[in-house]
Formats: sequence, C-alpha cells, structure tokens
Amino acid sequence: MQNTSQSLTKQELQQTTLTILERCTETKVGEKPMPPEQVKKKVFNELVKLERNMSVADSIINSPLIATQGKKINVVSQIIRIIEFFLEITGKELEGYQIQVLAGDIYEKFKTDSLEDVVLMFKMARQGEFGKVYKCDTFEIMDWANKYLDYKSATRERLILKKKKKQEPEVITGKSFHELPKELQEKFSKIGKSRLITRKASDMMTTEKTLRDLEKPKEKQEVLKTEKSEALFSYEAFLKNLSETVGKMYDEALHKAFENTTQSTHPEVWEILNTEIELRKTQKELNDKSNRKTARSSKDGNKNAHPTN
Repeated sequence: MQNTSQSLTKQELQQTTLTILERCTETKVGEKPMPPEQVKKKVFNELVKLERNMSVADSIINSPLIATQGKKINVVSQIIRIIEFFLEITGKELEGYQIQVLAGDIYEKFKTDSLEDVVLMFKMARQGEFGKVYKCDTFEIMDWANKYLDYKSATRERLILKKKKKQEPEVITGKSFHELPKELQEKFSKIGKSRLITRKASDMMTTEKTLRDLEKPKEKQEVLKTEKSEALFSYEAFLKNLSETVGKMYDEALHKAFENTTQSTHPEVWEILNTEIELRKTQKELNDKSNRKTARSSKDGNKNAHPTN
C-alpha cells in the first residue's frame, strides 16, 4: 500500500510548483487576507514538502517550462518567495530591491526551464553542491544558475544515451551435432538437442549444472529487457511532456530552445521544436493571405458603393 503523504506530494507536483505556491495567498470571498508573516510561513512549509520529492530527472521529464506558465509577473512573484526561503534557511541577507532584480534575472535565465529547476538550484547551493557559500549576492547566485544548468544538461544527456543504447546482438558460433563427442551426443539426445550447440555451450556441457541451465528460460535476458524498458521510460515521458506543452510556448522561447538543440544529438527534441516552428510559419502565411484578401474585398466594395458619374 502506498504511503498517503508521499502520494499527495506527487499529486501536488503534477499541479506544478507555481499553482501550489499561488494557492498560499488565495483568500475566499468575504475573508480577510492573511497577515504577511502567516503567508510566508505557509509558503515556506509548502517549499519544504515540495523540494523533498524533487529531482533533476523529474524536472526534465514532467515539469512545464516557465515560458508556458502565464504572465511574467506571476512567476517572478513566486521566484521572490523561493529566494526569501533560501535566505531564511541560510541566514543570508539581501535588500528588498536586490531580491526583486535577482528574481527578474532568474526568470530570464530559466525561461526555457522550469520553476522546479529554480527550487532545485537553491537546494543544491544550500547543500554545498556548488562549493561552500562564503557570500550571497546576485553575481554568486547567477553563477550557481550556470552550474546548475550545466548539471541539468549532463543529466539530460545521460537520459538520452540510455534511450539510444541498444543491446548488441550475440554472435553465435557453434558446432553441428555430429561434431560433438559421442558422450555429449547421448546426453543431448535425452534432452531433445539434436541440431546446433554453441561453442561456449559445448565447452561447458560436461557439467551437470550447464545441463540444468539449458532447461531454464533465459532469465538474465528477460531482466536486461526489463531494466532497459525502465531506463527508456523517463526519456519517453520527457518527449511526451514536450509534445504536449510546445504549443503553449511563446515564439521567442520556442526559437531559443530550438537554437540550443542539436539535431545530431537530440533528433526527437529537434523534430518536435522544428515541427512547431514550421506549423506557426504556415499559419502566419495563411493569416496574412486571408487578411490581404479581406482588404481587397473591402476596397472593391467601397468602389461599387460610390460609382463615378
């Protein structure tokens, strides 16, 4: 039976970090707004629960891009809360205007990534993944952002390599049945082997253990197939998520993501982004053509309405 609290947390992650944090400031009609300190405490408690179950791989596969999550001001407001959470835990300090400017810079840096990546970046910095935190200013934090995105890129490459890696076919070299020693021919006749035995098998067949192994299914190969399927799942889910969200991306974010994608190393991702760009280009051409046709019709209508004497 699944742990209830863990299941709820996974469900919350599916609702996105942005929506969960925004709910902390929601008030019902007729209710008074919560005091700022109470709001801050509620947001911090949610962040503690969220970051506990986050991982870079999950962010790559499941998390929506910041560019698809609505207005910039709404996202920046929650980035400010994430920064305040980090400062509260580490005991560091930044001026209010510095936090606002930093939140805007982080938004631009992670526009084609996710809000979960921002949370993970600060978590890794707090845990010393980018080195000991001697100071905390905007330059240092943006340097952490670069290191985090490099780490995320390496993680994505590992997921892609797992997908591309194929099991090499086993090269079988064997002996005909009549080439085996008479003693082995008699043993194989009893277990129904009468055509071709691999060289590796013929060398080991003098032991009773190998005879028993021949009668068992190839369990090792089945395990390898299962492990391979599980390794491919994460990347397949990432491609599925990208296919579902690419239509919501702003043009600028879409083209930036396309420029940062190499067709030779990420052919599936490149194809999804390229298809969306071509689709929008075709739609724009159709709209322009329709507008020109409408304009001509309007012009001709005006001429007919006012004939010359």
